[in-house]
Amino acid sequence: MKAATLLGSMLFLIGACMANVHADELVQVAAHRNTLALGPSKQPLLGFLAKPDGSGPFPAVVLLHGCDGFSGGSAVGADLFKSWGYVALALDSLGGTNACVPHIVASGTEAEALDAYTALGYLAREAFIDPNRIAVVGYSMGAGAALDDVERNTIEQFYPRR
Repeated sequence: MKAATLLGSMLFLIGACMANVHADELVQVAAHRNTLALGPSKQPLLGFLAKPDGSGPFPAVVLLHGCDGFSGGSAVGADLFKSWGYVALALDSLGGTNACVPHIVASGTEAEALDAYTALGYLAREAFIDPNRIAVVGYSMGAGAALDDVERNTIEQFYPRR
């Protein structure tokens, strides 16, 4: 799926599934998603960014989805964190695909964990974010990725910001 098609799909999904959610913006977090065993990707890492009113700096949270990929629920979760005063970035780590096949879930978890660190770097550069108060939250497969992100002496050792 081309990036433009993926972006169009995300816009449609957000608009169709969340009439009560006020979308802030879709952002390109990085030029390419991490894919590992899911195959090479030319797709960008996209996300739904929800920001509270004001100039901040705000605490932030990176939201990681389950193996079924980005959905309206991802943006609803971001909007909930926004209502609590956090900037929330719901990632689309699978680029519109589904990784719920048992032998692919582990690869999806690893790729999503790496994408979370990419999102951490993206958020830490924003002036309206407190770079020392960025958390990661995951649902289903994303919960496994979040645990991978905070496990000592694993992925975190390769990134300057934790």
